[in-house]
Amino acid sequence: MIPLNVATKRWKEDPFYTDAVVLGIDIGIEGIGVAVRRGPEVIFKRTYMVSLPESAALEGRRLMRSARRCRTQRKRRDFLLRMFCEKHLDGAWSPITKRVLEQRQRGLEGKLASPHALVQCLRHIIAHRGYSYHLKSDGAFLWGDSPKFSDAKNWLKAAYCDGEVARLLQQQAEDLEWSDDQTEDFAALCEEAVRNSEGRSIEATLKRHLAKSADNKRERFRGNAWPREHVQSHLEKICRNHPQFFGGQERMEKLLPRLLAILNHERKNAEERAAHARGKAGKCDFAPVLLGKADITRGFQGDEAIRVLNLFDFLSTRRVATSDGLLHYPTPAWIYQQVEFAKADSAAVAQNQPRIRTTPTELKKTLLEALNQALGLTGKQSLKWEKGSSLNKDYFDQLKDLLCLRRTNFDKRASISSEAAAHITGSLLTSPVAKVSAINDQLSGLFDVSSG
Repeated sequence: MIPLNVATKRWKEDPFYTDAVVLGIDIGIEGIGVAVRRGPEVIFKRTYMVSLPESAALEGRRLMRSARRCRTQRKRRDFLLRMFCEKHLDGAWSPITKRVLEQRQRGLEGKLASPHALVQCLRHIIAHRGYSYHLKSDGAFLWGDSPKFSDAKNWLKAAYCDGEVARLLQQQAEDLEWSDDQTEDFAALCEEAVRNSEGRSIEATLKRHLAKSADNKRERFRGNAWPREHVQSHLEKICRNHPQFFGGQERMEKLLPRLLAILNHERKNAEERAAHARGKAGKCDFAPVLLGKADITRGFQGDEAIRVLNLFDFLSTRRVATSDGLLHYPTPAWIYQQVEFAKADSAAVAQNQPRIRTTPTELKKTLLEALNQALGLTGKQSLKWEKGSSLNKDYFDQLKDLLCLRRTNFDKRASISSEAAAHITGSLLTSPVAKVSAINDQLSGLFDVSSG
């Protein structure tokens, strides 16, 4: 059991719980709940049903805001490049002309005639610096923020895709509720993109584009999407082919990191991302009390011990509604089945194997069977689900999300460390209990500890 000190045992005697007047507001997806209590006595409670606006209009606003930020950042990078050129390239500056792609090809061949031609190439590359969704940990997809199959498909048709990118794409597609046909089509597109990746590099595409002399007969160059690191490598090649414009090879190597910093302006490199993640990790508040250690950081949502703890917490405190008008907790045996499901899924992810799946419909079916078996009900006497219950819908949707945790959520920080979560659930896993209340009692100590 979780150790409780004297202070935590008396938390219910605090005036906040015994005498204070407290207003509680719960903003949900279908309504707003309001309650007022004085001490333990509830004075007023009511739920106000509200209709929420459709998200389509909000999506358009987000896209426009994203476009404004993109334009602003592009102007900022161009300004930083101009400051760089004034200081290190003797003030060379040139507008981006219609023949800039030809200049980039000359840059790859080491045939640029002047610093002004180099600046044209740098301006064009830094303005169109490639995608970096795969370098962020904020849950965005490689193709952008939209979960739609059509958007992912259109992006993939124009994107460079090697084996690593294809693996990330298919991992993220696992999180999305696409149809089986769409998932198969996307996997086939990824395989085709990998096969064509050699011919889709920046250099190869640029060469094909310039193979025709007439603009209207050239293969399209603009509109292709390349990873940021490929664009960075392209810029480095052009600069290293023309050290004379920087004042020599040694000076060029010193200035190159500053150019790359402009290219990656407002984007962290690998070391900065790691340092940022460490800074955001935070210390586990439960470890000093449970483990006697103060230097343990919070774990990740995808850690097996934390997934198991979240499942135990959810299933031991939430109930479902049946047709007899009663609310029921799931049976302990059924709870342990779901815990084993989550552990098997964590193992599949760790071994890079296909993940196992379930659906709210399947969960409803197995839980109803478990409840009827536990209560000894058969035939006409057996329980059925309450029709149209929003409680049940939310329950099984949330449970499915816990069991089939999105890969994009695996690396998000939890509020507890894996060590502390394993300590809390250890006895529940080694000595399964026969009552849901026993699980609840075991976990309730966690909140008593945190309140102290």
